[in-house]
Amino acid sequence: METIGQVKTYINELLPNGVSSTTIVTLINNELRKNWDYLTSTALYSFNTSSGVGVYSLPTDVTIGMVSGLQIANTTGSTYYQKYDFSGFDNDLTGFKYYDMLGEMGVYPVPDNTYSALLRHQEYPTLFNSTDISVQFNVDQDWVDYIKFKVMARIAKAGNAPDVDLANGYESDAKELWRRIKMKSSKEKVKVNNNRWSYKDW
Repeated sequence: METIGQVKTYINELLPNGVSSTTIVTLINNELRKNWDYLTSTALYSFNTSSGVGVYSLPTDVTIGMVSGLQIANTTGSTYYQKYDFSGFDNDLTGFKYYDMLGEMGVYPVPDNTYSALLRHQEYPTLFNSTDISVQFNVDQDWVDYIKFKVMARIAKAGNAPDVDLANGYESDAKELWRRIKMKSSKEKVKVNNNRWSYKDW
């Protein structure tokens, strides 16, 4: 996977410009923030419940909205997991549920023992500092290329003598990648949804 240093070098070689390294990194981070819900793949986070504890911390940079599934073993040491559904503020806590608890994850019913738990969540994309050189992107290569085109389009449109034709060309390249990425993402989500709750997949 490419590093932020390699991406900045690519942008500056293909589109010589007077934009500072700090600004280029800011533009890259802005694209990552705008598209984070499409950018990354899902990951598994394992933890153990505790008897009488109904609220658990989420992994770093993960919010409840990024959680796509929770399963908790039905007995200690079991390889069979119970599916938990998300409960919103207006839903009753019945059955097996997980819910937002002031930025942490509440679990209902409250576990009565130590059980193995598995949380499926979307990763948050790596954001960069202006001094980073060797830090890698944690997103698909197609997204890295998309971000390159979007940033070069912004640079081409900037300044006192914007090159609108060049900017439009980069935007066109970005849109083509966007269509390809969305199609790929849709296919992957269908596959995940069809297999999400099989304990064998966990």
